Amino acid sequence: MVGGARTTHPALQVPVLLGLGLLAAYFIACYAFALESGRVPPRWLPPVALWMGNWQMFTLLDKGHSALAAEMGSEAAGFAPVDLDALFPYRWESGPRYARASFRRSRVHLEILGEATCGRLAARGEPAPEAVRFVELRWKKRLGRAKQPADHATRKELFTWRCGGAPRLPAAVGE
Repeated sequence: MVGGARTTHPALQVPVLLGLGLLAAYFIACYAFALESGRVPPRWLPPVALWMGNWQMFTLLDKGHSALAAEMGSEAAGFAPVDLDALFPYRWESGPRYARASFRRSRVHLEILGEATCGRLAARGEPAPEAVRFVELRWKKRLGRAKQPADHATRKELFTWRCGGAPRLPAAVGE
């Protein structure tokens, strides 16, 4: 209390404190049922009642990590890993654009990345590969840990690009 002035009328202090307590309990319930794994809200609570806990403002609540990996070589000789970060350095805090799920779902984008990978490997003086294969790696998140190694990652082959081809280009806006 500064200088004897109150910010809340004395008659409203108890109801405001009760309201703040109920709001805190609501946020705890949202956290417990939306973010804790395996917890299910009681049947009598309608699903819409915890909408604040399920609201995804900027990011999705994803239980796993995913990454795009590249390999160069041929079906006959085998494939060796390619360091995409070294070939395509990035300056964004959010990581490389090819790491996004929307990029991995686009065949046109993967074709362009495939031909660009072939070209950059050849520009480095490495032997030109016959093909570049893109693989999606997925692994579970470990809550409360800073290190998230890709142990037990599942592999899903997305696309194989034969070097020297002509990739399709994205359509221009308005076409």
